[in-house]
Amino acid sequence: MWHLPKMKLLMRRRKRLHSPSKYNGPKILNAPDKVLTFDRVFRLRAHRSPLRLSKCRLEGRHGSARRVHSPEKLLSLRKSLQNLAYYLVLGLTLAISRLPFWVLYRISDVVFFLAYWVFKYRRKVVRDNIDRSFPNRSEAERTQIERKFYRHLADLMVEVVKGATLGDRALKRRVKVRNPEMFTEIMERGASSILLTSHLGNFEFLCQYMDIQFGSKVPSYAIYTKLSNPISERLVQYIRGRRGLQLIPMQHAMIKVMRALKEETCVVGFLADQSPHRGQRNYYTDFLHQLTAVHTSVAKFALKTKSPIYYADMRKVARGRYEVELIKMDTESFLPYSDTHIRDYTDFQVKTLEKAIEEQPEIWLWSHRRWKLKPKPGDYVAGSGVVAEPVPTEDKKPSL
Repeated sequence: MWHLPKMKLLMRRRKRLHSPSKYNGPKILNAPDKVLTFDRVFRLRAHRSPLRLSKCRLEGRHGSARRVHSPEKLLSLRKSLQNLAYYLVLGLTLAISRLPFWVLYRISDVVFFLAYWVFKYRRKVVRDNIDRSFPNRSEAERTQIERKFYRHLADLMVEVVKGATLGDRALKRRVKVRNPEMFTEIMERGASSILLTSHLGNFEFLCQYMDIQFGSKVPSYAIYTKLSNPISERLVQYIRGRRGLQLIPMQHAMIKVMRALKEETCVVGFLADQSPHRGQRNYYTDFLHQLTAVHTSVAKFALKTKSPIYYADMRKVARGRYEVELIKMDTESFLPYSDTHIRDYTDFQVKTLEKAIEEQPEIWLWSHRRWKLKPKPGDYVAGSGVVAEPVPTEDKKPSL
């Protein structure tokens, strides 16, 4: 026979388990409110409950006993659903990419109308970036840059999709190089080189064109920032790497790139206008009339390995037509390796990119928050030195 106090204790525990939880967090597989959640399981463990979790059962909608799913099963199910979603998106992308360019550009017109006039996709971010970058231009000129940018962004979206199945001959007709002898120089120099580009024009077409030019003669790598969406990440890897380009995430780039530049004869591609990581010590310089955090890793790699940098200056001459000019930067004039030379070489790269943007501003990616980072203690600001305390900034539009 059970003692009365022990019976009351067990009944109280049973009542607590069968009562609806006050926790409003996510439930397992959209289960009813009475199904035990992982958070409740962890709370029971944290409180060192004597109940055995393997025997926990709570009634569902139909009164049937339901078992708490293990994290391994949920992870496996999530991975299976992601694979299914990826192959569906990939199949849809390949089907759309088979359409001719004139049909894709009609789709682009619809995307522009929806993004600019209906949903107003990042209109405030774009306009603030343009206003701060071109304070000396009139209101009408900045509005024209904004509208042309959204048209270019819509074209860029359909061109990226088209790149999933675009052939080599078709790509060469749409991307022309003004000085093709520079490619011969890169392949015949017998040492590694650094290719610097930016979000100017169609950088996806540029990556694929470089793969066609170098082919199997010179291995090519590209440093990129991983996307948070796993489906988009796999799709980008498929489109960029289908001709042999090897992608290196920025988080693991330091050792791999340094080893490749020293031990191989290869080409490593960087984007010059990406924001550095928030947690590290950054270098700030003037870029488009604003104090901007910039990467110094390109200059570090070039000076450490004495590799030349070739900047790919891309221009849009017509809808779906681009021209590229390779500009060689003199690395030897910034040797030897030192912090001062690293900052000077970085400033030289930034000014080269700034000049290219000012000549055709509507084809640069204005929709990303390029100036979200502000100087913090420990950062280095060009012309001021190391920051001892946070620099006050004013997020106001420039007055005309």
